[in-house]
Amino acid sequence: MKKDVIEIAFLGDISLNNGYADLKSNPFSEVSGVCKNADYAVGNLEALLKGNEGFNLEKRPFLFAEENAFQWLPKLNLNLVSTAHNHVYDNFDSGYTNSLRFLNKHKIDYLGSGFNTEATAPFFVNIKGKKIAFLNYCHSNTNFKKPKATSIHLNVYDSNIIIDEIEKTKEQADIIILLLHWGGKSDYGNFPKMDQVKDAQRFIDAGADAIIGHHAHCIQPVEYYNGKPIAYCLGNFCFDDIDCEGKISHLRNSGKNGIIVQLFIGDKTIKIKWKGVKNKHLNILPASSIKLKVYLINLVFKFYKRSTLIRKLHEKYMKKLEPLLFYIETTKFNVVAFVFHRIYIKAKRKLTN
Repeated sequence: MKKDVIEIAFLGDISLNNGYADLKSNPFSEVSGVCKNADYAVGNLEALLKGNEGFNLEKRPFLFAEENAFQWLPKLNLNLVSTAHNHVYDNFDSGYTNSLRFLNKHKIDYLGSGFNTEATAPFFVNIKGKKIAFLNYCHSNTNFKKPKATSIHLNVYDSNIIIDEIEKTKEQADIIILLLHWGGKSDYGNFPKMDQVKDAQRFIDAGADAIIGHHAHCIQPVEYYNGKPIAYCLGNFCFDDIDCEGKISHLRNSGKNGIIVQLFIGDKTIKIKWKGVKNKHLNILPASSIKLKVYLINLVFKFYKRSTLIRKLHEKYMKKLEPLLFYIETTKFNVVAFVFHRIYIKAKRKLTN
């Protein structure tokens, strides 16, 4: 890498929930060098520390991490974490306070939320003589549930407000990077909705230099628009099965894969590369095979954007088949038993009628 080129590494959803509290060795030892060798590293901190007020039961499933699990976070060599996401209220203000205290102790900056409106402002950092601004927003369709009694301010996604903020920030920064928690309608789908594509283009037209997306829990396309990179969703970086009030939601196979995105910022160009990672028994390992998967997703995405028929077929898949696959994978439900159960329910309805 040239000396004047800036490298920024981005990780997907980081959730140190459940089993991460019981690990005895660093689960990131195989991949943490990517962040360490970059000039700057950013991750999406999806699960915050548990507080003393219980959990926000309006949001299910809720996420939380134990202190023992958070010990692994500094091992990632992160400089900044995004906190504008749909789990920011899960552990109420006390859990949020515990999380900020930990981040401050380990000199990890955060953006996207905070106890005052200033905390939702752009975050600026100087790297190799360039002033880089990060903006972080959470879309309402990701289903965050704000408690009545909270002092946490969340940067909520509004495309017009984002464009205004980009235009203001252009006057203060050389590079603008958007971190977007979006795509609530494309959960576990390999393609974003067209409104996301259109918004991404509007943001770049307004002056954004790169867009990094989260939330869908699976890998989505990586592309360029007017020479500026867009990664719609990096997938999960690390995640365990979710134990919510004794109900276990098992991590899906697609949720065990993700990509680490590397941005290379030169004087006139911004290039994007990615490395595949996989979750094996909570340990995050390099996965070169995922690179091919991303290329295939990108190839199909080109036709997806142009073809109404392909988009309609994908829409039907997301509405009909995806919920069934989600149920089977996350509950480890026996498929044969499920089919007979559906037959029984239909027969019972006919008899009742």
